[in-house]
Amino acid sequence: MTEPGSDEPALAGSARRAARRHPGERRSGSERRATVAPAAVERRAGGERRFSRERRARDRRTPTAPAAAGTPAASLERLTNLALPEPEAALHWRAIEQHRRELERALQRDPGTAVAALDYFLHREHRLSDPAIIESATLAALRRSAVRDSLTELFNREYFELALAREIRRRGRHREGFSLLLLDLDNLKSLNDRLGHRAGDAALQVVGAVIRGGVRSVDVACRYGGDEFAVLLPDTGPAGTALVGERLRSRTAARVERLVPAAEPVALTVSAGMASFPRDASKAAELVAVADRALYLVKRAGGNQVARYSEGGGGRT
Repeated sequence: MTEPGSDEPALAGSARRAARRHPGERRSGSERRATVAPAAVERRAGGERRFSRERRARDRRTPTAPAAAGTPAASLERLTNLALPEPEAALHWRAIEQHRRELERALQRDPGTAVAALDYFLHREHRLSDPAIIESATLAALRRSAVRDSLTELFNREYFELALAREIRRRGRHREGFSLLLLDLDNLKSLNDRLGHRAGDAALQVVGAVIRGGVRSVDVACRYGGDEFAVLLPDTGPAGTALVGERLRSRTAARVERLVPAAEPVALTVSAGMASFPRDASKAAELVAVADRALYLVKRAGGNQVARYSEGGGGRT
């Protein structure tokens, strides 16, 4: 006797029909179900289940650059040092995400975006031929040293020239103004002769620290060469430049004066000449020349001043 709800009567009936069926006659659905044994379920290990879940989750994600890394172009330049246009970088980024999933299936682990990008450009696109592995902090330090003066920690002359040319290109189309300030540490040679070059280096370090602390983040402060410094001041006219120059002059003079013993007859002061674009000049070399002439006139007059060159032959604050 079968219990209510049991499948046994149905299965028995299917078996009887199968026995009465003529050869070649098509089986009913219940007969086919009755003869198919349930598939054995193999239990997967926990690691396999976790890997499968992680892979499905990654396969569903949208292949876009991580928000923290910025645009695809910025992300790829950070990872591979390749500078690519944004549309091309976006295409490569999607291909790298696909390549990452392929590597993951082959390796049974996620290789990460950095490894996937390196393998993609090395073996798929052949855009890299001999890449070097370097820590990002070390790379950042190398990049910094390439554009910075090691003594003063200001930008170097090469960076200044690039920044000045870029500023003129950017503002020349609209004739928007900016200014250039050239500063010179007076009597540095006398300090070196009397107290040695270590004292001179200490004075230059003080000037660098004062300039770094006395300009805005948008300003570009550089060591132009020797005892001369340059500061690019975006959106700043002659009056504002004179104020910045005077502030840097007074602060630097007060700081470097402490480096000289009272018995030494060396007066460390700061001179500054300034020029404004496009009022005084419209080309990079001309702008530097105008500021340099103003600086020359200040130093010839005894130094320790801030002046702008005038066509009358003199400097004026």
